[in-house]
Amino acid sequence: MKKSIFLYLTLLLATGFLLLSGKGYAQITSDQEIYNQGIDDFNKKRYFQAIDNFNVLIDGNKTGYLLYAYMYRAYAKNELGQFQNAITDFTTALTKYPNNADLLNGRAWSHCFAGNYNAAISDANKAISISKQAGYYDTRGTAYALLRSNSSAIADFNESIKLGAKPLYYYKRGLVKKYNLDYTGAGNDFATAKALDKTESYLRASDPLILAYNRQSYGTTSLSSGQGTASPTVTPMALSSSKYKVSFGKWNISFPGKPVEQTSSNSTFSTNYTAHYQSGEWTYMLQYIEIDRDYFKKYLLNDFLKDIRQQYAKNINGTISSESATTMKGFDEACNYNINTGGQYGSFKDGIVDYVIVRFGVFNTKRYPSGSEFYEFYNTFSGIY
Repeated sequence: MKKSIFLYLTLLLATGFLLLSGKGYAQITSDQEIYNQGIDDFNKKRYFQAIDNFNVLIDGNKTGYLLYAYMYRAYAKNELGQFQNAITDFTTALTKYPNNADLLNGRAWSHCFAGNYNAAISDANKAISISKQAGYYDTRGTAYALLRSNSSAIADFNESIKLGAKPLYYYKRGLVKKYNLDYTGAGNDFATAKALDKTESYLRASDPLILAYNRQSYGTTSLSSGQGTASPTVTPMALSSSKYKVSFGKWNISFPGKPVEQTSSNSTFSTNYTAHYQSGEWTYMLQYIEIDRDYFKKYLLNDFLKDIRQQYAKNINGTISSESATTMKGFDEACNYNINTGGQYGSFKDGIVDYVIVRFGVFNTKRYPSGSEFYEFYNTFSGIY
């Protein structure tokens, strides 16, 4: 009897151990799957989804994943233009991993985007003191270039090229040389970059120096918007050459004229920004909306855009016509349509990507713009996202 009781208790304990072990393994697998999904979302530029996954690991204090969860959440916030939030994430992670050179370099990169160039140099110095990596020199060189410390920037890009000759490093060194009026040196660097990457993918890099150059804000002189592949900006419908630049997040858009109305409000959405610009007979509109994710989940993309434009038409007492699906560089779904409201005739283009909607419009009291007029307007800033 005692023997059977002993065997029963032994089996019970063993079964409990196996169940607990299985539960622990299942949890580890779940955490790994969340992390893997976050990385996959980040690599596919689904930044809001990536942040959601890394939030789960960080909020749950999953110690085996915290370092890279913080790091990639910060990278995702950089891509969304949330630079200060990214800096906060890197700073929090550095309290846990104070000598991690990648975190120091990451925070330096965020400082470059945010315009904190001296802070970027300080962090990059610390990262380089820990490990001399090509990317760390590139970060510090970028900060020096944006401070117009051109000799220091070129020296750092030289080191980056020695340690890892990426086309991007040659191209950025060429930008600094061009600003220094070293056109031969700049031309050689641009040619080397293109020889290493014939698709010139580095021109589309999310890089603060390239973005500054493309916005024509690098240095005190007016610079071209690229090398070899950029097309010149045209003035929409031959209107005023005066441009008004709008910058928020990673958007940098130039509109003709100046804003006559700007509003920012909260409704169904997390953020709702609208601005109107006047130039000649035409009024231009920009609307930027960050979508509440729970609200968005019940829709298919095209159904969501249909609902959004119907809501907009209702808000301005307008009638929609000529709706059609279209393409929009970098967006998951887009559409064109016209609205007639109280004697105003407008043509609009809506696009959606990563829980963000952007709407461009042009209208006046006399007529709709022709197709070529609308696209001339749209093409002055398409693809800047």
